Amino acid sequence: MVAQATKQAVTRRRSFRLRPIGYVRTPYRYPEETPTQAPLNPDERGLLVVYPRYAPALTGLAEFDYVQLITLLDRVPEWLPDGPGQLVQVPFMLQDTGEEVGVFASRFPVRPNRLGLSLVHVEEVRGRHVRFSGVDMLDRTPVIDVKPWEHHLDVPGWPARTLESIRGGWYQRTRNVGTRGLLAGRPSLERAGMLRPQSQEEEVS
Repeated sequence: MVAQATKQAVTRRRSFRLRPIGYVRTPYRYPEETPTQAPLNPDERGLLVVYPRYAPALTGLAEFDYVQLITLLDRVPEWLPDGPGQLVQVPFMLQDTGEEVGVFASRFPVRPNRLGLSLVHVEEVRGRHVRFSGVDMLDRTPVIDVKPWEHHLDVPGWPARTLESIRGGWYQRTRNVGTRGLLAGRPSLERAGMLRPQSQEEEVS
């Protein structure tokens, strides 16, 4: 009996329930046409709509220039990240070279828990709406949490350490890291199984 209770407790610890606190409105409907990173698309505006029960949690948010939106990448099929070979992918910024890296060393959307992270600029907080700039999310992407970004806390070693001294892995090798408006494109999404190869889609149509 004790062993069974222990097993049930372990099972509960391995499974967690997350509830969206709202969703975003953006112009994007297709993953391949969506910008890869919010800072590379800084001028486009989006809207965070917070569900009424969570509106009081926005108190004080307007005092921050930047916030991190933790999102659920719900257009990635739930079963897809568990497939063989899915822990190593070709990030969007490496599609021109085909270099593969582990998903924990990238921000690729096909990942074990399908969580996204977007650093956006707060334009206005009004009621349960947050207008922001810096869009890299599909329309109606669920938002799991909102956390303020603050340079004293989020730039390691601030102010003594310079940004140039911080290692950035393969991002510092790619020529695409500063490309404004860089879109996700199809190759990496096709490889991961999120999109059918375009040739197959043309055959079906």
